[in-house]
Amino acid sequence: MDGIIIGSASEQKNIEDFNLRTNHISEEGFIKHISEEVKSEETITETEYLSLKKINSYYFVERKNVDSFAFVLFATNIDDERRVGLTYEFQPSINKSIIKAFTSSIKDPNTNDILDLVIQEIEAQAGFITTKPEIEYLGKCFVSSNMSEFCHLFGVAVDKTRQFKKESSNPRKMEAGHYWATNEEVKDFEDWRAQTILMKRYLNKKVQIILKKK
Repeated sequence: MDGIIIGSASEQKNIEDFNLRTNHISEEGFIKHISEEVKSEETITETEYLSLKKINSYYFVERKNVDSFAFVLFATNIDDERRVGLTYEFQPSINKSIIKAFTSSIKDPNTNDILDLVIQEIEAQAGFITTKPEIEYLGKCFVSSNMSEFCHLFGVAVDKTRQFKKESSNPRKMEAGHYWATNEEVKDFEDWRAQTILMKRYLNKKVQIILKKK
């Protein structure tokens, strides 16, 4: 039977830098961490990891590591239908595991280039060695109206045959599994980050359909 590949022929065969030009990308190509300044907030209570804050009569939560980033793997192995790489990770807040994008925090507010953090986490959580040209920046999204957090989104081109054993220092990340999905499956998952990354990545491209002959 004929198969359908989404994306240009060159995209399917080669790894290219598809960075979306935003105000977070410096002239040198660095992905800068620009925090959104919250003015006139009042701290109600705080713990080691979270602060409850108030502006007028509006309450919101701020994390110690205010902003975060998420990434999804995109395999360049065109003969493999399952090319979207995600993690199957336990979420204590809902007491179950879900299939989701890989995530981590931006611990240092003065981080010069978020890509350096992404490369470290790709190796630690997913088991791939990557370089900056293989990583596509897809902008950032506001996480929740009840939080001050933004999440920076990335797509990462990898060769599935070059995955090795991950070595994360986070026990929950080490216990997490890997899941290679089809594009169609992602729409039914319970993680907006994975769905947003997939949508933004393909909307960024000049899409065409290539039929594989019998």
